[in-house]
Amino acid sequence: MIQAAAREIISDGPALKNSLTAGSVNVLQRIAGGDQAAVDECTRLHGHLIWDWSRKFTDSTQEAETAARDIFADILDSAKVFDSMNCSETTFIKQICIRRLMGSTMRAAGNTI
Repeated sequence: MIQAAAREIISDGPALKNSLTAGSVNVLQRIAGGDQAAVDECTRLHGHLIWDWSRKFTDSTQEAETAARDIFADILDSAKVFDSMNCSETTFIKQICIRRLMGSTMRAAGNTI
């Protein structure tokens, strides 16, 4: 189940295509530079996707809220290592989501990562 959900997240579905705008190109670089407006923009651009994925991997709204909050914290912490030459911003954010959500799911099942 986890692998199937991860494959779905990785695929570029309609929700992902609708979230991409010209303004999202440098959001992570701006976050790394301390731009608070970029944090707000990241939340606006990617928040619905992160929330959808969080709900898919968790059993309750409270768990989903915690997962989404943790994902955004990871995004803010990882923004400084984002390199647009290696992958797109959306791919980078998806990788963070998958790592966090799969890790949480495995821990909840009593497995180690």
